[in-house]
Amino acid sequence: MDLSSSAGDLSPNDPSDPLDPDVAQAIHICAAPPLIAGILATDPTESTPESRAVVWAFLRQAWNYDAATEGDWLLGVDEALSWLRRSVDRGDRKKVSEELSTGLTRLAANSSLPESERELVIRHLGAFYLDDQSDFETLRVLSGVLQEDLRRPLCGVALQALARAATDHAPWWSMVRHRALTIAANPAAHVRNRVAVFELVASKCWTEFEPVICERLCIAQRVSERVVAFQTLSKIGDDSTRRWIETLPVEKDAMSAAAREVALKRLRRESALPSGAESNPD
Repeated sequence: MDLSSSAGDLSPNDPSDPLDPDVAQAIHICAAPPLIAGILATDPTESTPESRAVVWAFLRQAWNYDAATEGDWLLGVDEALSWLRRSVDRGDRKKVSEELSTGLTRLAANSSLPESERELVIRHLGAFYLDDQSDFETLRVLSGVLQEDLRRPLCGVALQALARAATDHAPWWSMVRHRALTIAANPAAHVRNRVAVFELVASKCWTEFEPVICERLCIAQRVSERVVAFQTLSKIGDDSTRRWIETLPVEKDAMSAAAREVALKRLRRESALPSGAESNPD
């Protein structure tokens, strides 16, 4: 990541800062990007509230450093988020966990951030194991992102994060499945949202999605969607699914063709197994 350019004000004294107001008020840091690189190079388990405050401030305005090289600063964002998550392994674990959950949920809910950064934040939020006090706020924020415009690519990653966070919350879990079906069946949904739904369906073995996925395979043009659709059908389908796939026209690209053959191979193997037996994964 290029951290040599000039930076704006990285003061943690900001309304969205997850730190305690007393801590945020006690420090005022106008930092250049090299300071961020220096902080991220340190052991996160030895972090202080002040050093984490600078990293949170960086995340609130990371795209200002060089908007023309999005890939570079996104690597920095991902590194910063990973560093913050590792900072939880401290003696004051509960306090740092609360800071992390608050900071991530506020970033995820911040629609002024670039979608690419919010996507990374949501992925990290879904992977972070939250304590009971943070669960409801996390679910609420992820649900809000999930209700955003399906033509934008954040709904799918929010769905996956919510599915991980809501496993013990039956009403939320029901909403996740309903929203997943809506995204999968909506032709206007962003392709990345449908791909995310298909991945979730495969991981949860939601067989009721098979007709929708088959319908998408009849019309989908994107290679990414076709590949994941075949992979998903191989996980949730049966021998009738195999016979249906065999009726499809020959795939025009190598990746889709390979995914189709792998799916057929798996479904043939599954259909040859005795009832109730499970095959080894490919």
